[in-house]
Amino acid sequence: MSGGAGRRAGGAVSVAGAGEAYDPAANAAGSYADALGALRAARDDDPDTPRFSAPLRVELTGRRRSGRPIWRVLEEFRLTCRVDGFLYDIAAPVGFETDFASVPRFFWRFAPPGGPYAGAAVIHDHLYANRIGARETADRIFLEGMIAAGVEPWRRSIIFRAVRTFGGRGWGS
Repeated sequence: MSGGAGRRAGGAVSVAGAGEAYDPAANAAGSYADALGALRAARDDDPDTPRFSAPLRVELTGRRRSGRPIWRVLEEFRLTCRVDGFLYDIAAPVGFETDFASVPRFFWRFAPPGGPYAGAAVIHDHLYANRIGARETADRIFLEGMIAAGVEPWRRSIIFRAVRTFGGRGWGS
């Protein structure tokens, strides 16, 4: 995990704050806890707001794929979001294996594989690995997952365009 986003305990990584975003504008008149509480309440009441079910819990498998470490999901991890008017509730099951974001090493400084979009990458990998739905929909779900994770708009835009441009190889098209 980069930037202290995760906590290592017994080989597992809990991605703290997965699905939570901090809105500085909402915090202007109150505390961080007040702003976060309001954000959680809005997400629970609004089916159009993408959200994760719980923090992502994964462990290293000790194996590698294309030079990247492979992680195993320890608890079912869900993303609920709306794409093109359809409500999706996607779950990466216990035991699902991922390399997080398949970012070429050259770009790791900008977008490390286990960045703040790690949860979105797990859901995206699950959709790709099982060819669930259409590739474009899987990519849009990834974008919604990055929104749920609070990834900055400029960063998620660049990552999303890269996935749309180069992800066909991973999908098999």
